[in-house]
Amino acid sequence: MIFLFLRIRDVEETTLQKPMKSTVESSGGIGWIEKLFLPRLSLTNATQDPLSGHLFNLEGRKWKGLRSKLTPAFSSGKLKRMFYLLVECCEELQRLINEANNFADQTVEVRELAAKFIIDVIGSCAFGIQINALTDEESEFHRAVKKLSKPSYKATLWRMLRTAMPRLYRLMGVQLVDPSVTQFFTHVVSQMISQRENNGTTRYDFMDLLIELKNKELDENTIAAQAFGFFAAGYETSSNTIAFCLYELALNQEIQDKTRREVHNAIGTRDGKLTYDAVQEMKYLDMVILETLRKYPPAPLFARRCEYKYRIPDSNVELPAGLRVVIPIYGLHHDPNYYPDPARFDPERFTEKNKRTRHPYTYLPFGEGPRNCIGMRFALLQIKMGIIAFLKDHRVEICEKSPVPIKFSRRSLVTASETGYWLTITSSS
Repeated sequence: MIFLFLRIRDVEETTLQKPMKSTVESSGGIGWIEKLFLPRLSLTNATQDPLSGHLFNLEGRKWKGLRSKLTPAFSSGKLKRMFYLLVECCEELQRLINEANNFADQTVEVRELAAKFIIDVIGSCAFGIQINALTDEESEFHRAVKKLSKPSYKATLWRMLRTAMPRLYRLMGVQLVDPSVTQFFTHVVSQMISQRENNGTTRYDFMDLLIELKNKELDENTIAAQAFGFFAAGYETSSNTIAFCLYELALNQEIQDKTRREVHNAIGTRDGKLTYDAVQEMKYLDMVILETLRKYPPAPLFARRCEYKYRIPDSNVELPAGLRVVIPIYGLHHDPNYYPDPARFDPERFTEKNKRTRHPYTYLPFGEGPRNCIGMRFALLQIKMGIIAFLKDHRVEICEKSPVPIKFSRRSLVTASETGYWLTITSSS
């Protein structure tokens, strides 16, 4: 088993900018990269792990067919129709922040609040149920989520084995998702499908689309896997991004003030109401979140499989078909050739003018090409809503428990703080 780790400069200079000279025919520009690195590593085994058959784990024709069916669920129109669900969760988060602000001890672990918010959002939009994780920590859904997301060296080792030696992994019969969690998620989805079909309920959420697909060609297990995939892909990544963003805003008060002013201005022109169009107008908030994703990419690396034999131009290095290629996203996002003074938090890197000066493949928080994150728009929207909930009426500040600098967790599969994200929350008025 061979892995190739590409240095960022080598990737950019040899494979991203020059036409291909190999057994793969050039398609002009850099479009050939999609052909060469399209396949992900196959990570699905429906027999051992029933919930592993979600879009993010599939490849080939199965992935292509399902991707085309699910893409409409993430259109701007669909997000706008389900925006009211996010507003409900945002208002509940604001209420909880107000309560925290009333206590003498105003120090809060913001990732915990953000995580509960994301659970409520995904539960409402993907599963069609009100979880109330912000107020009910003992709910069955919340317990299942905590069991699923608990960091574990053992789980990390199994995932490494699955990536490095998938055949051995299958032979060993490992089930990454706890059987009780699998049973819970499949039961929730089955119950929701039955309830909606019997009552004719419509919520304009992802579950509506999945039920529509069920009536055409998907079975309940596949639907359960997709709902689970939405959750698995968006829970830890989005909650940690919100926490990292608040942490940086606490360190950079001028940026925080500018962001808050934009939020107030956008809402103020709409009689104080938080609307979909108001959120879309918050361009500086967009820049703040994009810079957060640069400095703290949710996935520190991507793994792909080389589909064709390929010789790197101007070298003797040949990549055989089937080679696993690891792309170090964190290293790319911190390369001073593309992002001068990379440790500095600077949203101005993402003005339209500055973005045009960089190669698009130097920024990959959601991947790139046909296999980029299908839920990118939804993820950014829920992250924005979480930040708005914290900043609208409050200020976040560094406290004694704040980890400065951040120490990253070694057990987490996503970029996360080892010691949490402790901040002080005070009224901004």
